[in-house]
This record gives sequence, C-alpha cells and structure tokens, in this order.
Amino acid sequence: MLDFENFRCSHRSSKWNAPFCGHGMKALLRVSRTKENPGRRFWGCPRYEVKESCGFFDWADVVSEEEDAEKAKLRKKVRSLKLKLKKAEMKMKVAVVVGMIECVLLMLLWFYYSATNRMLCP
Repeated sequence: MLDFENFRCSHRSSKWNAPFCGHGMKALLRVSRTKENPGRRFWGCPRYEVKESCGFFDWADVVSEEEDAEKAKLRKKVRSLKLKLKKAEMKMKVAVVVGMIECVLLMLLWFYYSATNRMLCP
C-alpha cells in the first residue's frame, strides 16, 4: 500500500475528470512530494485524511514512451555525474590528507634543524 504521508492534496481542476475511488466517491487530485516522484499528480481516496482510505491510487498524468526514454537518459546522466562528483570528492580528501602530512613533516624537520643548530651554536 502507498504511503500517503509524503503527498499533499490539491483542489480539483475543471480540466480533470476525476475517477471514483472504492467508496464510490470522486477521488481527489494530489501532488506527490516523494523523492522518486516529486511534483507528480495522482488521484487518491478522499477519505485518506480521516484514516478510512480504501487505498485507491492512480497517476493523473499519462507518460509517453518518449518521455520515459528521456527520463531514463537523464537519470543515467545524473548517476554518471554523481559518480564523478564522488570521485572528485575522494581526490580532494586525499589531497587534504597529503597536504596535512606534508605540513607536519615540514614542522618536524624545522624543529629538528632548530634543535640541532642550538646544540652546535650555543
């Protein structure tokens, strides 16, 4: 069953022909707020808010095959960019660690030579 807590209700527009839910009532047009379908409209049982939902659910938009292909292409591009970002972040972290190690080594060398010079030149 769908978790309706991540959705919000919207007023029905005159251009939409609302289907009927399992209670025989006109379904309400809602807008998804989930990560997977942000902003996507769907029909839901009007009794959801009073915890008596029949579980009716139907997407309000019709997605064409061309749109699905374009979305799949964009999702692939997003995954690729996220992977590149993770690699860049890892390189940055390695560079920071190497830089910190270099600083510590330079400070140790400086202290060593300072102490050696003090011993040689009183």
